[in-house]
Amino acid sequence: MFGKKLCAAALVLAPGAHAGSLEFSTSDLTSGRSLDNIKGSWGTSFALAGQDLKLDAAYDMKANRDFLKEATVSGAFDEVGYALTHNFASGASKLALTTKQMGAQFKAVLAGSKVLSTVSAKKSLSVADCAVSIEPEVNVADSSAKVKATASYALGAGAAINGELTSTNDGDVSTAFDISYSGEIDGRKVKAVVKPREQEAELTVVDSAIGVATATYAVGGEPSLKLKRSVSF
Repeated sequence: MFGKKLCAAALVLAPGAHAGSLEFSTSDLTSGRSLDNIKGSWGTSFALAGQDLKLDAAYDMKANRDFLKEATVSGAFDEVGYALTHNFASGASKLALTTKQMGAQFKAVLAGSKVLSTVSAKKSLSVADCAVSIEPEVNVADSSAKVKATASYALGAGAAINGELTSTNDGDVSTAFDISYSGEIDGRKVKAVVKPREQEAELTVVDSAIGVATATYAVGGEPSLKLKRSVSF
């Protein structure tokens, strides 16, 4: 309880620029109108002992109805960025350290009794009209490892072919593939994603007056429609 009061006081009293938002999302509107979740975020920048810091808080009604889901304090020391996050729903804390060297993003996460939890790296590059990223990750806690490679080939006019391949040290290999389109129609941002293997399609429309509407349909199933509305403050 004391920790919650201390965090709330810090959010109110922390100096610097403040910004936040609230997001309201519905369940499937084809089955009736109902509020599914409420999410909120709030952030402020401040200086402490000569260090520029940022405090971010997140609320998720599903994760922790009565208080914040998590709070994060982040900053940088020389070329190393750090972010200390406490999850109020689970009571767990973690420290993420990041740095960029030789064009690659390196990340180490310290959490739990084993201290060092995961170590990962991410390298992105562009070949002609194809954007490629490779991300190896080692989970120190359970001695597992995986490599994820993603590629997105631009077809032009907002269309693209996207693929993902993940391989683990146990020999498991998984792949994903979709065709997407991003553009603007009548002043509204539109994104469509078709997954041929799963026989699924998703259409997202962003309207300044309504919010974000997402319609999904899978062959053999029923279509669904969900709505999200965000308010900034």
